[in-house]
Amino acid sequence: MQNMDNKLAVIDCGTNTFNLIIACKSGSSFNVLFEEKRAVKLGEGGIAAGFISNEAIARAIAVLVYSKERANEYACTAIHAIGTAALRSAKNSSEVISQIEIATGIHIDLIDGAIEAEWIHKGVLLDQFYRDRHIMIMDIGGGSTEFIISQSNTIEWKQSFALGAALLLDKFKPESKINNEQILELNQYLESLLIPLFENLNKYKPNILVGSAGSFETFASMIEYSKGVTDSSDSAMRYRFDTGELNRLHEQLVNSTLEQRLAMQGLWAPRADMIVLASVLFNYVRNNYFFNEYYMTHYSLREGILSMLFQLK
Repeated sequence: MQNMDNKLAVIDCGTNTFNLIIACKSGSSFNVLFEEKRAVKLGEGGIAAGFISNEAIARAIAVLVYSKERANEYACTAIHAIGTAALRSAKNSSEVISQIEIATGIHIDLIDGAIEAEWIHKGVLLDQFYRDRHIMIMDIGGGSTEFIISQSNTIEWKQSFALGAALLLDKFKPESKINNEQILELNQYLESLLIPLFENLNKYKPNILVGSAGSFETFASMIEYSKGVTDSSDSAMRYRFDTGELNRLHEQLVNSTLEQRLAMQGLWAPRADMIVLASVLFNYVRNNYFFNEYYMTHYSLREGILSMLFQLK
């Protein structure tokens, strides 16, 4: 994937949200002109069975039509749409992509989990702060979660797991308020799937966890609102977590009903149903390996794609 054009639109077609970013190249970097996330819930009602519903297709088409309008307003020379977990695992994926292209004129390119992890790494390391550090990147998506262990700008290990928050929500179907039995069942499931993660954590021993965008932005935003910082950290490029605050937030989330979460400041409403699953997953990782520091980065897959399109080093 190579492109020397000066103004581009990238759409990360995720399982829960579609993320649009419009940018222009500027020297050895790029300037973001516009970005927006919109809930599509591509995996709602069928992701565990590997099927994308007609209702989800209609939502995807509506958001892509909107995204194309924004790209045209900025006179983008190209639109690059990337499909991840929900689309690559759906039995009707090819039909969905064809239907979307006919309706919008936008073709969605599918990438596998290994490529997704590699491109997330490229995006996160656009922040020079992480380049000389020994880190593990964690990206909780709707359909998958990527883990990347990196030292001095080099990937030591990476893997994508079918552990996205929407997938877990569809698989375990917790009540409005998750109960202890469901948390135990979920933790046992994570234990069975994440053996390679902890083998490689113990092998390479990174000391910093970097949570990429999505759920981690929500965690940071909720913590800041709880401290009375009303401008929210959702727009921050980098945020350092306090472990005590993470623990308190996790307890708040697992002890809340959906109705209570919908009223919580800093929590984007479309994430209210699955943020508990994301928190249980994050908490499981934290409880089973010690990191010295925890960060949130705004950079993710979409910035990694732009980095490649603009041929940045």
